[in-house]
Amino acid sequence: MSNEQLTGVMADETEISRSSAVAALVARYALVIVLVWFGMMKFTYFETHNISPLITNSPLFSWIYDLISIRAFGRFLGPAELVTAALLAVKPWFPKASVLGGLMACGFFVTTLSTMLTTPDIAEASAGGFPVLSANGQFLMKDIALLGLSLFLLVDAIDAVRNQATTTIKPTAGRH
Repeated sequence: MSNEQLTGVMADETEISRSSAVAALVARYALVIVLVWFGMMKFTYFETHNISPLITNSPLFSWIYDLISIRAFGRFLGPAELVTAALLAVKPWFPKASVLGGLMACGFFVTTLSTMLTTPDIAEASAGGFPVLSANGQFLMKDIALLGLSLFLLVDAIDAVRNQATTTIKPTAGRH
């Protein structure tokens, strides 16, 4: 391989790396915006009451409303989503914190998707049922993509922690 060909390959790899970094940055802060929005909505009557059927029909979560009100649950869930967004946002400075944010985001979307199995009327009966989704089914379907995005950002943060660890450990020359 000639020097010019090698330079071209290296330039292509740098461009791909830069493009991947930009895509990861856009993905990260897009999810941060979504989580902030979701978290703020949990302080509204509209949102807390619209998610209540998901909670009451879930064997994993139906007990929650026996302990606290719909409003109180929203007041718990909203800040948890806001903290998750903040942890994801600080990845450039604190990648370990962002690993926790990625785990929390994955947890949110897995648990939300689990309600798809137990909530009535996920499929639209008037259109023949599954695979035609009702408004609730469509609402939950987006969480599949958000889960994938959360997993991507989790791995990105783990990679950043590993890279940070390898760049901070420098062997000392000449010491025995």
